[in-house]
Parts: sequence; structure tokens; C-alpha cells
Amino acid sequence: MLTSPKLLTFVTNDNIIVTRQRYTQQVHQDLFGVPSLPVLVASSTLGRLLLQRAHRSPGGPCCSNSHTIQNLRTGYLAVFLIGAKNSLNQIRTTCSECLKLKLKSYEVKIAEDRFKESTSHVPWSKIAMDMTGPILVCSEPDRKVTRNTKTRFTKKYILIVCDTSGTGAVKFYQMASASAASFTMALQTHFASVNTIATNIYTDAGSNFLAVAAQSSEDQPSSDHLLKIAGQIKSQHPNIIFESASSSSQYKNGKCEATVKSLKHYIKNVLTLKPNSALPKFTFEGLHLLLQESANFLNSRPISWLKQSEGLTPNHFLYPKTSPEDWSMALSLEDKYMSLQNYRQRMSEELDLLMRSSDFLAEKWFSNVAPPFVNDIVFNARGKSKVNPAGQLEYGRIIKVSDDLRHITIVVSKNNKTREADSRNCCLIHRP
Repeated sequence: MLTSPKLLTFVTNDNIIVTRQRYTQQVHQDLFGVPSLPVLVASSTLGRLLLQRAHRSPGGPCCSNSHTIQNLRTGYLAVFLIGAKNSLNQIRTTCSECLKLKLKSYEVKIAEDRFKESTSHVPWSKIAMDMTGPILVCSEPDRKVTRNTKTRFTKKYILIVCDTSGTGAVKFYQMASASAASFTMALQTHFASVNTIATNIYTDAGSNFLAVAAQSSEDQPSSDHLLKIAGQIKSQHPNIIFESASSSSQYKNGKCEATVKSLKHYIKNVLTLKPNSALPKFTFEGLHLLLQESANFLNSRPISWLKQSEGLTPNHFLYPKTSPEDWSMALSLEDKYMSLQNYRQRMSEELDLLMRSSDFLAEKWFSNVAPPFVNDIVFNARGKSKVNPAGQLEYGRIIKVSDDLRHITIVVSKNNKTREADSRNCCLIHRP
């Protein structure tokens, strides 16, 4: 039966059943762009193909039920399907794009003891670095502009240094350019500023060294710049371990990525700029002051709480403040210095206690909520990055699972090749 009892239909001269949905011909023309709609059954072959096209156009996103019905009755499709809702629910259960939205990643138990090892929390002993820019800076903003002279601006870059030893402190330094020499000079300035040479340095090649490669000759690969900068640093400090964070190890420089976003938000909020507006031009002194204020603000955010109303911040480790009574009392200079050292020791012990109690970790990591099993059909996301957050998706079947449930071996359905993968980057599709 092609028609519904509630549907008013007509038969054209070509024996095609059409409907105006109880509208007049002019109103139907104004609403849907056609005087009438042909009537089809959604369970038919043609009706199912039209319904799939209305649900998801080639290269486009999946539409909801109401948007799919609207796409059917408007545009170039212009058809009225009987039983479209029931057939659409069947299509959504088999649509791969709709299934991706409902998928959940595996949640496996992590090694607890690995994150509870107590180390000496020396600020700036381990750092992560990133770079942002360019920013236009002028040394003579009040220079008289004439026909032959004008205010000249130079491009400056900002080096972000984040402490990864436990305090989470940040510092910002101006760079003259995106060259290897400026990068090395800014890092040496950081070492002299904090009076500590880091043992581990993490950075990503995407933002720092590829920017350096843009200023070099085209025949020189960008990987040589990574070796060049690392070589310049290690020539003066041979004990430094220089590592480049890849897309699968964002825990190394994830703090820097978040700090870059916080810095841009702080500058635009202070200067009352719109979210998508460009940064204004600065003087050298003005940019330096703004970076110092930004670092002081970010370092004042609590990383945990000592009391209900007092937070433990990175400034407690960078600029410790003792009680005024310690300096008013008749104590020697050595005793006052020991009081300051005791303050630092208490803050380090409090931070160590918070780390041991796992206050920084999510609770779901300590239980196997959704562990992987052999023969599971999964989506594997490879090559995740800032440019492509979803990564490259591929189907696969798990053939091997490690003892810690973190590392799995899958067979890719596209080429039947085996691939090592991380279970955190996989989503369960079907479990036989």
C-alpha cells in the first residue's frame, strides 16, 4: 500500500502518485520549492537510497532525524517517503559515522607505582618548551612619521618554559627570531634567570624547529635543525637529555600546549580584545612587562590545596614568603636563612604527600573499566596531532593483548597487515 490514510494524494497524468501534504499548490511551492512531492515507500530500494543520501551527503556530516526528513522534502531530492522514521532508525544503526559518535575508548588500569615514585622536587630541573609568535615590536613608538621615515616594527617570538618536575611553574622569554641561535640564547637566559640547569628538556618539533626550517635553505631537512639546536645546547651542557615529544607522547609537553592557550587568553582579556582579533603592536618594555604579569598570574593558580581557603601554587616554590615575625625577632642571619629553608622543605613535603596520595590522577585509571580482548573489532586512530586531532582511522581485529592491557596487536582490515597499537587510541566496535 503506497498511501497512508492520513495522507492526501493525487495521481498525475504519468500515473505518479504525488501529494501536497494538505497545502495549497502555491503554499507548497513557497515552502518546499515544488508544487507537489512524489510518494515512495521508504523500505523500497529507491526509497532507501534516497534516505541514505538525505541522512549523509558525500563528505558531509550525519544529519539528525528531523534534518533528514527536511532534506528529503526540500532541495533536489524533493520526495515524500512513507515509513521514513522506521527505515531511518535502521540506517543509523549501520551508519559508520553514527557509530563513531557512540564509541568509547578502552579504559585500562595504569601502573600505580610508576606515578608514586618520590623524587626531589627541584624547580626547573625538568622543563618543557614551546614557542609562539610572531608579535610586532617597536623600539621607537613615538618616532615622527614623515614621507621618508616611518615607524619600523620587528617580529619577536615568545619562548614558553614550563616546569615538569612537579611545581608546574611557567616563564616567558622574548626571542629576536625563530632561528636556532635565538632559541639557544633564550634557553641560556632561562638557565641564568633560575640558576638551575635542567637535566631533561622536552619540546615538539612542530612548533619550534619547523619554524626554524622555514628560514633555512630548502634543501636542508628540518630534522637537521633539531640536531643543530640540541648540539649547541649539549656542547655547553653535556648532561642535558634533549627529547622531542611526538604526537603519541603529549604528556611530555602537554603543559606547554595548555600554557600557550592560557597566555593568549590572558593577553586578550587584559587588553579587552575580541577572541579572533589580532594582537596589537608592542614596545619592547611593554611586551616584557606583559609577559612578566602573565607569568605571575599563571604561577599564582593553585595546583592543590593546603587548607580549605589556601592553595598550594607554583609561587610558593619560586618566591617563598616567611612570616614577618621571623625577621622582627632578634635572630641571626643564619637562623633566618634556616627558617626560609624549612619553609621550602615543608612545601616540598606537602607536594610529595599530594603526589603519593594520587590527588593529581583520575580515579578511572585505577580500574579496568573497559579492557581489550582478543578478537575485538576496533577503530584504531593513528597519527593524532594538533592539526588532525582525530588521526587516521582504520578498522582492525585484535590478535594479541599485553599483560598490562596497554599494548595490543591488531590486523588491519584494509591490507591484512599487523600493527602495534595503544589501547587508549582504540575504540571498541564489536565483541564476538
